[in-house]
Amino acid sequence: VTDGKKSVATYTPREDIDYGRIYCWAESSAGKQREPCVFFVIQAGPPDPPDNCSLTNITAHTLTIECLPGYSGGLDQIFYLEVFSANPNRLLANLSSTEYPFFIAHGLPAGYAFRLILYSTNTKGKSKSITVTGNTLLAAQWKS
Repeated sequence: VTDGKKSVATYTPREDIDYGRIYCWAESSAGKQREPCVFFVIQAGPPDPPDNCSLTNITAHTLTIECLPGYSGGLDQIFYLEVFSANPNRLLANLSSTEYPFFIAHGLPAGYAFRLILYSTNTKGKSKSITVTGNTLLAAQWKS
């Protein structure tokens, strides 16, 4: 649609082949645009899981884990951490972050083994989960 001052194009992808680059050129009394503008039309989907996760700080009652965010699927994503005790299998912490996959799980029992389940979600779905294992340290014992 053109009104003499501006042009507006509406584009609705209907098939997988409709996603990709859209190029546009402008022409006016000043001349023709040399380089086209480029729009990238990306199909939104579920996110990829967090990546390269590492336990960065371990104490008797705290585990800190940091990851790199996976591909967002083209949408805002939320990151999750679920901390399970290894034996018995119980959910001890359930944390989320809208900023970055960085979590500090407090109040854990000392000297236990844990499974840390990490994943992300967006409005199109949930990523695959990844599992990291870790242990809290034994509490220091006082000696006389």
